[in-house]
Amino acid sequence: MARELRIPRALTALPAPVRWLAAPVALTCTVVVLIGSWSSADDPAVEVPRPSGKAADHCRALGAALPQELLGRARRDPSPASPYVAAWG
Repeated sequence: MARELRIPRALTALPAPVRWLAAPVALTCTVVVLIGSWSSADDPAVEVPRPSGKAADHCRALGAALPQELLGRARRDPSPASPYVAAWG
């Protein structure tokens, strides 16, 4: 026995094009809001980490081993320069 889909009365009062476009418009607005909320700053502020002891040695070695290019983006270390921070893009 198939159940009949009931559409709320408020939606049936709207013209068909409005009902058909409601979901795509809502999805488009959501995508626009999400993209607009992403930061597009060219040089974001980065707090310089200050490890000590063996952790500093390991971090320094890791920083030196990181690639100069990542996913087609050149390495561009942020300012202030630190052997513990790397950035690409």
